[in-house]
Amino acid sequence: MGFSVRYGDADKVRSAGFGRVAELPFIFDSRPGYHRVSSWYLMDRGTGDWSPTKKFESGLRPSAASIRDYADWLINFLEWAEARSVDLIKCEYNADLIEKYQAEMISGEWSRDGAPLAGATINSRVQEACYFLTWMADQKLRPEFKVPYRRNRAGSNNYKSSDVEIKQREGKVRVNKKRLRMPNDNEIAEFTLSVYEVVGEAEGLMSETILLTALRRAEISCWRTDTLPADPRDWEIVNPNAPISRQSVRVSIRYGTKGTTYGYNCGDKIGPERDVFLPLGHAYRLNHYYNNTRNKSLAKYISSADVKEQNNRIKKSVHLFINSDGERIHGKALYRAWKKGNLPYKNWSPHLGRDWWACSVLLKEMEAHKELLKLPHAIASVLLTASAMTIIQLNIMPRLGHSSPETSMIYLHWISDMMGFNIVIDYEIANQEAYEKRLAEERRRIEHTQDQ
Repeated sequence: MGFSVRYGDADKVRSAGFGRVAELPFIFDSRPGYHRVSSWYLMDRGTGDWSPTKKFESGLRPSAASIRDYADWLINFLEWAEARSVDLIKCEYNADLIEKYQAEMISGEWSRDGAPLAGATINSRVQEACYFLTWMADQKLRPEFKVPYRRNRAGSNNYKSSDVEIKQREGKVRVNKKRLRMPNDNEIAEFTLSVYEVVGEAEGLMSETILLTALRRAEISCWRTDTLPADPRDWEIVNPNAPISRQSVRVSIRYGTKGTTYGYNCGDKIGPERDVFLPLGHAYRLNHYYNNTRNKSLAKYISSADVKEQNNRIKKSVHLFINSDGERIHGKALYRAWKKGNLPYKNWSPHLGRDWWACSVLLKEMEAHKELLKLPHAIASVLLTASAMTIIQLNIMPRLGHSSPETSMIYLHWISDMMGFNIVIDYEIANQEAYEKRLAEERRRIEHTQDQ
């Protein structure tokens, strides 16, 4: 038996006076028994008392999903160290982590099925091992752990400049850049309809909502009955002067959102709040589901219990999406339902559904700039890159709930392939005046569109 990640009863831990760590995991070793050092590390990271980047000095905590990732990556390293008799106190970066641990994952010697692991997986595991050993040194549990870093320059979301310095760990495995492959509209329609038909209305609505709003699985499974007001007269339509087919309803979400954890409610993490824009027609479909299918499923769920339990079930039934038995549909159940649909291709997932939304918005917005392709290629590439990056920054990234430069570049590469222009990040080599003018025009156009 190897190492494992465990969770205690959060309510009992809180009642014992340890509320700060009630939701955090701990690690059992191969005895099995409580692994004190690694569990201590997870508590320090989870409470924000220690961070490799000093990011959480203000006491803000990483998300529950992030902590679980840290724990999973860490137990892999701990199992390897135990299997190879590597002393954590004497473990070194190059001699042990790179030349042995990393090398064995690259060759497949240290993998479940003997196949080489993906570069991203290897890098995550080695980086977490570095953090853990660095933390041990900070706690005086071992000598200093030295990790060599180099400083590179890269682009950022401040797309006018590529003069951004980033720190990268020496010895990382090279990871091929992600290239998106997106289904066409007919494939999306066929897939969505199949989820409704094969699984059910609730799962179909959840899947369609992801495609229309770019919500994460956790966010859609945490959607509450009051997220969208029950009375359409209370809806906030952001563009009431637009044709009905283009009108959108603004709602705010905070349960299950990615980022800092501000507490928990009915088992859901409370995260940073952000706005979501529902097409008006879809908002009416959600409203119909709430007043009809959901009520029938909920009535069945409540009536199957005794009086005391009925009151408890009513109190806890705060989530919009429930299955035919009246129980909440969690993210994992949604993933299984998604995979039962007629997939456009094998790896089609809810996360790629978010990418599809981003790419469809970007392609639609960029249609207005096709005339630029008639200009000399160098100038066209500069102006199209500027337009695409403006759309990504102002329209897409806020809706996705993050501002990752890497993600921006993924979408930029996709649209450049679709439209056939070269990406130009170093604007100093191009017509700066033309770029500035185009950028200002694009900002005004997007802001005007959002106001309508």
